[in-house]
Amino acid sequence: MARPAQEFFPIEELQTCVNAVLRREGADVLNLGPSDGYPPLKEALLEMLHHDGIAAKDENLLINRWVPAILRPDQQSVRASGRFRDYGNPTYPGAVAIFHGARARCLAVPMRTHAEPGTPLGLDLEALEATLAANRVKLILLTPDFQNPTGTSMPLASRRKVLELAGRHQVPVVEDHIYARLHAREERIPSLKQLDRSNLVIHIDSFAKVAFPGLRVGWIVAPAAAIERLRVVKQTTDLHTDQLAQATLAEFSAPRTFRQAPSRRCARSTRHAWRR
Repeated sequence: MARPAQEFFPIEELQTCVNAVLRREGADVLNLGPSDGYPPLKEALLEMLHHDGIAAKDENLLINRWVPAILRPDQQSVRASGRFRDYGNPTYPGAVAIFHGARARCLAVPMRTHAEPGTPLGLDLEALEATLAANRVKLILLTPDFQNPTGTSMPLASRRKVLELAGRHQVPVVEDHIYARLHAREERIPSLKQLDRSNLVIHIDSFAKVAFPGLRVGWIVAPAAAIERLRVVKQTTDLHTDQLAQATLAEFSAPRTFRQAPSRRCARSTRHAWRR
């Protein structure tokens, strides 16, 4: 299982952040909070997204407990539509279980895990194109970076092709971005959301793989109308994400932002654990 090595957790620094939050706004963060997320954490995430080349605004961002749970609010529309969901095969079983629980009809597209001349690693693009042509696909679910469980990353050309196909068939793409920060900065490939010009990519991410997985805080970036719909549905299932966890992560991120140390130490240890 990919997880940060515990010896790299900056426990004392995190404890300082918790204490600072409780002293400054303890009564507020221990009370009920907004469904779309703790505002200072949203500000920190928006800064990080802008640094990543994603032009998101507050209305495009929803914070949730963890990434697979972000998919759950869509179950009502999944049941109503009866259309297919595409995903790379093999893939993270939790996401497939969510869609199966919603009685969605899922189609698996093969993953290429061995390099061959003229065929890139990652999703089989020819199979994806054929699947989209033959079926009324409602959604495509992909992990472009360090795909779980194959560990493959899609090259830039493949990402552009996926977006071309999604645009041609007008199918939204859910991009699971939780492993992408395990890349060294010079190795990082633009995310699907960064490359998206048709507003079809729903970008989901989390602190789980590069910071503190036990805090269970994730987020989604999507068109404002989709975020509003998800927020309303979330209120019926999970009124708000843990306020203390959100405030602690906002405090932890504030002095140097999420992309800087000590998060890099956690990322390096996670990357090592992932490759073991």
